[in-house]
Amino acid sequence: MEICYYDKKTDGKIIQAVKSVLKTGVISCVKMKNGDVNHVFKITTAKGEVIARIFKFENWPEDGKLEWIERRLAKNKIPHAKLLFFTRDKRYFPHGFMISEFIEGEDGFDAIKNGCCTIAQSYFEKGKILKKVHQIKVKKFGPINEGKGKSLNFLNYKLERANRFLNRLAADKMIKTEVIGIFNEKVEKILGPYNKDFKPVLIHGDATRKNTIWSKKNGLMLIDWDNAWSGIWLWDFIELSWWWRHLKSWKDKGKRKTARAAFFRGYGKTACSSRQIDKIERGLHLIKSVERLHYFYYDRENPRFLRLVKKFFLEELYK
Repeated sequence: MEICYYDKKTDGKIIQAVKSVLKTGVISCVKMKNGDVNHVFKITTAKGEVIARIFKFENWPEDGKLEWIERRLAKNKIPHAKLLFFTRDKRYFPHGFMISEFIEGEDGFDAIKNGCCTIAQSYFEKGKILKKVHQIKVKKFGPINEGKGKSLNFLNYKLERANRFLNRLAADKMIKTEVIGIFNEKVEKILGPYNKDFKPVLIHGDATRKNTIWSKKNGLMLIDWDNAWSGIWLWDFIELSWWWRHLKSWKDKGKRKTARAAFFRGYGKTACSSRQIDKIERGLHLIKSVERLHYFYYDRENPRFLRLVKKFFLEELYK
């Protein structure tokens, strides 16, 4: 897969591209640290500040996804950074780029650190906004595909993907082959009884604090929709609770309890009981752990976190 790498000429190229498509002068350009799948820049133009993202990969985010999400967020009046320009044209960069509105405010980490909000307030607001996001329906699970999705069966879709990852990890001796069968049996046992009731909705896919902004005008807003897909509403919650299990800053059980309670107060009534949520969460955590194992082994090459995730995964698997 051809990757669009960053070099010293990139800053000049993005400045020229922004000038060209927005028909305005550029005053400054600053490369931002975040961006696993994009090179991200904060650009000050004569008309105001914007965020520009140069795509690293040819097929990610998939064509049409961000434009479809933009239309649905606008239609449902969900505050978001508006998409100003999007192209896959190779004229500017190998895989294209996009420009979005810059939202003035503090990111999720700094908002709590600087006293703009508490952990409880942060997760309460996150629950509220995700409830609105999950009201956006998709026909099937998987890639957004202009609202059509891909698979009628959530569990089959996630297990097929997880098994691709597990087989690759087993081939490289990172896990034992026997783990694959045990994983499938356990996940089927936990999630199988609920699978027929799962409904496909828009999922942000990475609603962690790094992808939230506290805006004075709109309160908490979700940004960076590159990882969005069509899944079940609980997936956005387990993305959060999975990280709580692993990060040192979340070892305090009281902190986790506070965040969890605040999230569901904000989210409001669901079709699941607390006991059902706990059980489904466990099954989804196993799937999420496989995805993270694959990511930290092949993409991020993070040995320390890889060991931590592997330990958690195996403990949960054989529990």
